[in-house]
Amino acid sequence: MITLMMMCALGAELGSGLGPAAAVVPVVAQDLGEEYERRKEAAGKDVDKLWELYLWCEARSLAKEAKSTLWRIVRADDEHKQAHELLGHTFYDGKWFTSEKKLAKYKRVEGERRAKEEGLVKWKDEWVRPEDVAFLKRGLVRDALGEWVSKQDLERAEAGWTKQDYNWISPEEEAQVAAGLWKCGPAWKTLEEANAWHGQLNQWWRIPGDQVNITSTCARETALNAMDLCAKAMRDMAKVFGVRPGRKPEVLVLKDNEQYQLFAAGDQAAKLPAADILGLSSIHYAFFAESWFNLATGAYQGTGATYWDTKTDSGQKFGVHSVRHAAGLAYLQRLDPSPKWEGQAASDPLRAAADIKSFWGEKRLPRWLWYGGAAYAERYYKAAADDPWWPRKWSIANILGRGGLRPLAKLIECDLSAEQVEDSGRMINELGLLISFVVDGDCGPVKAQHTKFKEAIASGEHFAAAADELAAVLLAHEKELRAFAGF
Repeated sequence: MITLMMMCALGAELGSGLGPAAAVVPVVAQDLGEEYERRKEAAGKDVDKLWELYLWCEARSLAKEAKSTLWRIVRADDEHKQAHELLGHTFYDGKWFTSEKKLAKYKRVEGERRAKEEGLVKWKDEWVRPEDVAFLKRGLVRDALGEWVSKQDLERAEAGWTKQDYNWISPEEEAQVAAGLWKCGPAWKTLEEANAWHGQLNQWWRIPGDQVNITSTCARETALNAMDLCAKAMRDMAKVFGVRPGRKPEVLVLKDNEQYQLFAAGDQAAKLPAADILGLSSIHYAFFAESWFNLATGAYQGTGATYWDTKTDSGQKFGVHSVRHAAGLAYLQRLDPSPKWEGQAASDPLRAAADIKSFWGEKRLPRWLWYGGAAYAERYYKAAADDPWWPRKWSIANILGRGGLRPLAKLIECDLSAEQVEDSGRMINELGLLISFVVDGDCGPVKAQHTKFKEAIASGEHFAAAADELAAVLLAHEKELRAFAGF
């Protein structure tokens, strides 16, 4: 009994000792809560003060209040990086996402929107260009050069095989390359022999470059010179349109006019279908080969085509300009493709070739810009010479000698026709002058509109509207164009 009384007394003593300490905890928490509310109200939507409040919460281990404050910060300033990161948010495509689920949904929806804008189609679980579907169905993949190859070829590269241009070279064949020989079909030939072998249609050199790829029946030295000219033309085209194409242009350079005409009209002996449906190869020394297909793979190869005959003085001189023009057309095919038509062409080339109007109808840029841009790169460029503007002066003199500049409205109509050979050839030169005025002239309104045009091209949207607006400004300043040319 005495023991029980002592235990009760001790319990009472201990309880009375713990009582005040236990009561302190809720009092302190209550004080901090009241202080937090006071500070929160004082901070309002001031981001700096809210950040100070967050630090205050962290220092006092107020996790719930700290997180709530971070949310207040990002609601007041959605670009507050530290607050977003502390909340575990993810920054993507210029936006902050509060959860992986929301980010995944955005990627899916935005990816689909952009893909459709770019004319892509769904292939299994990815978006691809329509013209790529036929290759994907055949199980092909792209190699390091962007060429469609079999998985076997890709494995070759991974196994240490190398390439001589586009030809695969096994480790055992490296000695042939080191000896200066060239693989032509199954045989190895000297450069002179290789030039003769590649000088035939459908046996042409295919040479990959940094900015353009060249297909050519010319001697290899000439083909490489053409590649250098094409690279310069790419810079001139970028002055007009403000961008470089995402994919390297392909340019075809034949060795003489005879091959040029055979290629354009088709050569049954060489198993080449007609590449020039509209007949525009007859109006100039370069044209856009809108119906050129690789018969072995079915790949669409439409591009700028020309010839460079180095056997004559005139051929040597004019080849410099013809190659530049073909490069300009090749550039525009990459910048302004016809994805729907090309998708159809991949599966049914003959049907697509018969519907060439749809090919041109799908273009977002008008033909006056296509041919004017190519003519600018051809003959209105700034040369590395004592008189850097001699190409422009020579071209303008040519216009004057052939009747002068036609009304600007007629130029913008760009009615090129194989039935009007001489007039259409003149028009191409005049279109080059028009683009020269846009790029190199000093008419303020035209320069300002050209800047807007290039911005539209860079955005990938509203090509046609931007071209129409540029045409309208040009029409309003035809007098300045003629003064620029000295007419």
